[in-house]
Amino acid sequence: MPLAPNDFQFFPKGEIATGGGSLEQVTNLSVTTRNGLKTRHSLRRSPSGFSLGNQEVSVSFQAEIPESGSEEPWFNNLRTGERRTARIKIPGEIRELLFVVGEEEITLSMEDGVTARIQGQGAWAT
Repeated sequence: MPLAPNDFQFFPKGEIATGGGSLEQVTNLSVTTRNGLKTRHSLRRSPSGFSLGNQEVSVSFQAEIPESGSEEPWFNNLRTGERRTARIKIPGEIRELLFVVGEEEITLSMEDGVTARIQGQGAWAT
């Protein structure tokens, strides 16, 4: 049976953008959203239900740093606790994330040059 056009779809790449546009040095991005889900138990029935707690969002990404330097001042953001806004572009939607950089890891390698791993915590704008 021949394939229909929808049977072999194109899967575009996502992007992360800040005020200056899409970040070109970012190679991997991971965003995790948690809603504080807890299973509830009673003496008679276990589990008996659930409750929602605090929503948390964590973001982590890697960037390759060229000789011209980092396109964003991540180290300064880490030191000052400056709040950042980023747009996460995935197929079919754009999500706005407010976050604070909580960790930066720099890796210097003979073969792969300089990379930075940035981690932060935040919340979805809406």
